[in-house]
Amino acid sequence: MAFTNEELQKIKADLPRGAQRKLAVQFNLSYGAIRNILAGNHNNDEVVLAAFEMGRDYQQKLEQAKKTLSLA
Repeated sequence: MAFTNEELQKIKADLPRGAQRKLAVQFNLSYGAIRNILAGNHNNDEVVLAAFEMGRDYQQKLEQAKKTLSLA
């Protein structure tokens, strides 16, 4: 099942800086291929799921840091 453009935009927005390059290395693809997959021009669910997990982990770390800082 393909991801919608809105879902892909949300996934990209949640990614940390440099994540697309890390995905390119991880999957042995070019940066442009990753960019096209996350733009919805090509379909690769494995890459999209990895990007989702990377973005989710990053956002959780940000939230945890904010909570920790607000308690200090």
